[in-house]
Amino acid sequence: MKEKIIYIIIFLSSLLNACEQQNKPLDNLNPYAPKIIKTNLPEVRVIEIPPEVIPVKNVQSKTAGKPKIVHLNSNVQLAGTPKVISAGKPVICTPGNDTFKLPKIVPATGKSFLTGLPEVLDAKDPYIKDKNPAGINSFKVLQGLKTNNIFPMIQDKAGNIWISTWEAGVSKYDGRSFTHYTTRQGLSSDNVWSML
Repeated sequence: MKEKIIYIIIFLSSLLNACEQQNKPLDNLNPYAPKIIKTNLPEVRVIEIPPEVIPVKNVQSKTAGKPKIVHLNSNVQLAGTPKVISAGKPVICTPGNDTFKLPKIVPATGKSFLTGLPEVLDAKDPYIKDKNPAGINSFKVLQGLKTNNIFPMIQDKAGNIWISTWEAGVSKYDGRSFTHYTTRQGLSSDNVWSML
């Protein structure tokens, strides 16, 4: 209702303004128009004098001549004729023979130690920039990650995404929750640069 009253007031004021403009002389419509002031000075007459035409004499023409070619130093060098060296007959070498030693076998010895259970957090809805459903979904600390500093990620056969991080170990995302593995669960370091 208030909008209708505002529109009626605007319409009536513009109608009133138009009626006032009809009563004014046309000279005053443009406030930036120059003012015309009559003076009592004598009339000034402009006399046009045609320009004087002077013909040009003794025009001489000269040929430009042959242009001078300046050679620049270039980085293009002639390759020359390639030298062909035959590789010879291939030699088959087997480890343990023909001066090739067998690889040294080092037994792997490990340590056993008790580890804690990994921390499992329910993943919150992913962050979508500008609330655009066609945009990129991203996960950060607010959505369940331990850190925003991540390194390479891989996906296993089951569809889990493994995320390597800086100072937060490895996180596994299964579509519903994040499982975090650190040195408490047996990693040698919480800084994981790559995964295989």
